Amino acid sequence: MVRNKYYVVRKLADVVYAIPVGQGIVLDYPVLQLGQLEYDIVCKVNQDENPRKVFEELAISYLIPEEERDSFWDDFTTAAENLASCNIIQNLMLDERMNARQKMTKRGKRFR
Repeated sequence: MVRNKYYVVRKLADVVYAIPVGQGIVLDYPVLQLGQLEYDIVCKVNQDENPRKVFEELAISYLIPEEERDSFWDDFTTAAENLASCNIIQNLMLDERMNARQKMTKRGKRFR
């Protein structure tokens, strides 16, 4: 994952927005309000491009217990896909959701 250079993320009156800049304005990118998870994903993307590593870092920072990581993964991938569909992040590996879920079920409690 990489962050789209035609968006900046700014907090205005305690609300976080993704605002198009430069060529993003010409391309009619919309101004979008971001939730906390989306904002944290965008911030972490600046540091790392691996979706799995970003997920793990956020799970640790949110203090998500191991037994709730599957549902948090679903939330994370939905938020990341929403950001990708709006061009805020790019190069999101869409098959990452399925690959990671298979890995998690093999090592987790759901494996039968």
